[in-house]
Amino acid sequence: VKQCWVVDNGAPWATVVVTIGFELSQDGRVVDGSIRMVDATGGDDAAIRTAFEAGRRAILRCQNQGYPLPPEKYEQWKRTEIVFDPSKMRLR
Repeated sequence: VKQCWVVDNGAPWATVVVTIGFELSQDGRVVDGSIRMVDATGGDDAAIRTAFEAGRRAILRCQNQGYPLPPEKYEQWKRTEIVFDPSKMRLR
């Protein structure tokens, strides 16, 4: 998902760390309506919302025909949380 996440380093939301949770179907695709914000730190409400939307777009953009996850471990990855931390992106 990292390669699909676009971070604007100069934007106010670039200081927000947001955790996004979602569910995946057995074919590795995001279940409609399951993407939700779990936690956020830094920034005001508008910055938090923008950071969440950027993370949501990355999750959806990268899924293509489904994430290539091992079907035999479905119970482990059917509910997923990803922490989007812009400071980690700047350290690349």
